[in-house]
Amino acid sequence: MSFRIILAVSALLLILYFGLVGRRHPLQVGGITLTFLCLFVFALAPDLSTEIAHLVGIGRGVDLALYIAIVFLLSFTFNLYIGQQEQNLRLTQLTRKLALAQAQAQSKQQNPSPKTVSTKDDHQSAQVLLKTYAVIPMFEEEKVIAQVLNELKSYGIKAIVIDDGSSDQSTQQVQELIHQGHEINLICHPINLGQGAALMTGFDLAQTLDCDYVVTFDSDGQHDPQDALAMLLHLHQSTHLDMVLGSRFLGSSQNMPFSRRILLKLATIFTQLSGGPKLSDSHNGLRAIRTGALTHLQLKQARMAHASELLYLIKAKQLNFEEFPVTIKYTEHSLSKGQSSWAALTIVKDLFLAHFTRR
Repeated sequence: MSFRIILAVSALLLILYFGLVGRRHPLQVGGITLTFLCLFVFALAPDLSTEIAHLVGIGRGVDLALYIAIVFLLSFTFNLYIGQQEQNLRLTQLTRKLALAQAQAQSKQQNPSPKTVSTKDDHQSAQVLLKTYAVIPMFEEEKVIAQVLNELKSYGIKAIVIDDGSSDQSTQQVQELIHQGHEINLICHPINLGQGAALMTGFDLAQTLDCDYVVTFDSDGQHDPQDALAMLLHLHQSTHLDMVLGSRFLGSSQNMPFSRRILLKLATIFTQLSGGPKLSDSHNGLRAIRTGALTHLQLKQARMAHASELLYLIKAKQLNFEEFPVTIKYTEHSLSKGQSSWAALTIVKDLFLAHFTRR
């Protein structure tokens, strides 16, 4: 049996196979079927395939089949990647729901701690803090998480901690603080989903609690609880605002490397050029938000691209915000956990694909 007959039979069988499964993925399968159809025509009638190729300015029929194969191979690869991202999104949503349900079931079994606030706060601060939770994504923070939560407690700020698949002693340290009387709601993701996914889990829980405000607060020790309190009071007094966003460029940053400053400035420019609101610091994790605004902040970006996605949602939903000067403390530990230049490229890629696929 000649090579062309083998090629023709193989192409025909593949056409029949992809024709049967084409109902599930018509775009992908259509391209693949067309490619094998070109091979089938080339195998049985090379002169005819060459004439077809001449019509589109290509010298040989085999070249036409090759070009079509390359184009649709790229298309197939892209669609396969998009499908994987959609599966990841569904897995993330399912994992978050299971973790949230487990945390809510456990909290019902526990006796609620008495609501108290620090004596260092005035009456207005105390009233605001009684209705406030800090939402804290946590991943591998055993070195600093106890200090962060103790500082928040000294200001009377309760916490929702989302352990995002840590493998160190972070969870155990939070549980120990709970046993000591800290007002902490602990949610555990069984696997690492990303900071954006952890924030969404925290937002979901906050909306089920007796809560008027949430503060997004990093677990690596960069943020100052005093800034969080000042932002909350400003939000409480400014009834027209939906949220207050922290800015290190309006405030100060301690020990920030020059490369990090440049990276953050470029991120801010990119966010504005790609449809985000005009502000000075687009990737600051310290935010004070009214609980009612959380329904408009349905994040789909599970990892670091969530910070830009949140700003796009603020503009799209026409939420009112103001920036607020804060201090960011860079330490050896926080810098080791920070974003690299490669991570910035990943954020751009995730945002581009999200826009291109309308995710």
